[in-house]
Amino acid sequence: MSRPLSHRIYTEVLSKWPKQELRPDYQLQDYKLSGQMLKPTSQPTYFDDLIREIEEAPKRTWFERLGKRLSGMIRLS
Repeated sequence: MSRPLSHRIYTEVLSKWPKQELRPDYQLQDYKLSGQMLKPTSQPTYFDDLIREIEEAPKRTWFERLGKRLSGMIRLS
């Protein structure tokens, strides 16, 4: 297969690939979670916070990413 032809084929295939933040949905359909599994007693908002973080991450500016990284390194308690 020539290089231009293979490049065109791969470009077409990758353009049709599902564009999602985390991973394609079909991998997450094996085990349905609901109810108490999504609300651990130690941190009830963990999964809601995780989903919000995954949705916000691609939209952050460079400065916001830097601030998030620095706040993760420095913990004040």
